Amino acid sequence: MSAITPFNHPLNMVSHKIAPSIATNNCMVCKPTELTPLTALTLADILYEAGLPPEMFQVVTGRPQDIGDEMITNDIVDIVTFTGGMSVGKMIASKAGYKRQALELGGNDPLIVLNDLAGTDLERAAIIAVAGATGNSGQRCTAIKRILVQHSVADRIVPMVLEKAKAIRFGDPQDPETELGCVINAEAAELFENRVLQAAEQGAEILYHPGRQGC
Repeated sequence: MSAITPFNHPLNMVSHKIAPSIATNNCMVCKPTELTPLTALTLADILYEAGLPPEMFQVVTGRPQDIGDEMITNDIVDIVTFTGGMSVGKMIASKAGYKRQALELGGNDPLIVLNDLAGTDLERAAIIAVAGATGNSGQRCTAIKRILVQHSVADRIVPMVLEKAKAIRFGDPQDPETELGCVINAEAAELFENRVLQAAEQGAEILYHPGRQGC
């Protein structure tokens, strides 16, 4: 079994794949993303110390362009499991051929606010909107990425969302007081910022922009 895992949940995603493999007495080679490989290596050491034969779980690290094809096309591999982006998932599907595949490819999750909400329910929707969009720095496939609100309640919920967004304490993720830390790298942060700026160029109004610093 070949497993390729993402950066955003470097322990959770590996565990999701290795646990069924062990339970069904299979062997797995895991390639964690080159952005966060240390967690998977630590998990492997813990499993070995607990008595797992090393042959049942191996971690290989490196750049996708160097070892990606081998993870997908090696004749010994019966199934390829991948969690990550759509474009890479399509590439894996095209190269894996008749191998079994388990591809979990992102999301574009909306939060829909209908006009039958009022009072505390509308307030709760605003809390969910902000928490769902900013938890884990927004770096998860289930994060809220769009908020669709019916016109009749938009004027009431927008100020609530804005108030809660402005109250978020952001900074060093190692600081216990921090509520919103960094994203994986500066390139990702720049991509997010550019999406906001592009929306403004297309007619959106930016209500809050504290400014980006690095990641």
